Amino acid sequence: MKFKFNKYKVVISVLVILLILSLGYISFDSWKEKKNLREISIYQAGMNEGYAQAIIGVMAQADSCDPVSVYEGNNTVNLINVECLVQE
Repeated sequence: MKFKFNKYKVVISVLVILLILSLGYISFDSWKEKKNLREISIYQAGMNEGYAQAIIGVMAQADSCDPVSVYEGNNTVNLINVECLVQE
């Protein structure tokens, strides 16, 4: 028995398979991009919260009118509340 290839069916089958693979890749890439954006957003929110907590801590220490030392690497700056410098 001889099997005949129908060229149109083969071409359509290949195109359908390629379409399914393309849609799968696009869906996966879109999901991955959304996941990365969500992770970046969470990371930035954490950084902002850390900055806020650091500023709150410095402000709380400065309320006592004592100099507050702020360090970054080898650099040090002493801060003091301006209201503490005013003579009454």
